[in-house]
Amino acid sequence: DCLILVILAAYFCVSPQTYRVGVVHLVPVAWRDRLSELLSESENTLWRWMLGRLLAMTLVGICFGVGLALLGIAMPVELGLFAAVVTFVPNIGAIAAVIPALLLAANKGSGTFLGVLVLYLCIQFAESYLVTPLVQQRQVSLPPAIVILAQVVAGLLFGFWGVAFATPLVAVVVLWVKRLYVQGWLESSYST
Repeated sequence: DCLILVILAAYFCVSPQTYRVGVVHLVPVAWRDRLSELLSESENTLWRWMLGRLLAMTLVGICFGVGLALLGIAMPVELGLFAAVVTFVPNIGAIAAVIPALLLAANKGSGTFLGVLVLYLCIQFAESYLVTPLVQQRQVSLPPAIVILAQVVAGLLFGFWGVAFATPLVAVVVLWVKRLYVQGWLESSYST
């Protein structure tokens, strides 16, 4: 699944205009300009989401690396970098980030092990429930509760991939609902 997603993403990134033109030609001529506009806004929304995600990943990596260095754990830079990369997947990635650090901490005794666990829990809490929702609210105008709710619902329905792609998908869905339903239908029908 992962390999197929990476290959598809590469094809979409190399020539997005080809796929965009194809999708636009699938709708009636009267809707094409509006769809093209929505696709441009969606692209902008996803770009801002990605910048917000990169910010959260960077913060996690730095905090985890510095915390591990202060605790005297070997390879804090590498473990911080690993934590930053796997944090791309909300909540689940952070669990993967702590396992190598806990294994290294186990050799140093229970106090160090507990220190790494507390460090992980603090960073995970701050990233999942403070940093990511607030950054996403600023970057893509998603209220923090919507981000958390989308991850929970998508995780229950679609498992790992649901959690991984819940926030960008809900950002695009909110944009489309706002443009098509609220502005295009509700506000236009009340203004006449």
